[in-house]
Amino acid sequence: KRHILVDTLGLLLIVVIGAVGYLALSFGGVHVPGSGTAANTTQPSITTTALNETVTYAGVNVTVLNAQQASSFLDDPSSSTDGMVRLNIQEQNTTQIKVSWLYNDIASLVLPGGKTVTPTYVRATVGIAPGATQKSLLDFAVPTSDKLSQLTLRLWSASEAQLAIPLTSHANL
Repeated sequence: KRHILVDTLGLLLIVVIGAVGYLALSFGGVHVPGSGTAANTTQPSITTTALNETVTYAGVNVTVLNAQQASSFLDDPSSSTDGMVRLNIQEQNTTQIKVSWLYNDIASLVLPGGKTVTPTYVRATVGIAPGATQKSLLDFAVPTSDKLSQLTLRLWSASEAQLAIPLTSHANL
């Protein structure tokens, strides 16, 4: 019994020393995982613009449902802190075959002045089954000073025509 008591006291001492060390580091300004001192947990305000612009790409109807702009997106592991644009997209495959692409390879955003940026984060299923509809999102690092109405989504590959989708409602596609 004495052996078990010594082991229990030793384990308790280790736990107490660890907890005191954790608290000392946290209060000392060192970020300790789980302490919540370094991560921003409040989503900055998001401006959403409904677009509902549809183009046909590789036989798939691609609809940009809306564009969102914020200084950052908390659910994006690659989010910049000085500006992000998120495109919410719906794809509908009206063909009889599975169609596959990677948005990282085919999508870019044209900024004012002609500079292009590629997605920093994509949440999408790669293949679209015949007759299926699915949703995806694409995030781009774009300064908050750039207005959504000045941006254009470009879809293209070596085997498909280049399509430009202005991020303005009522674009003449």
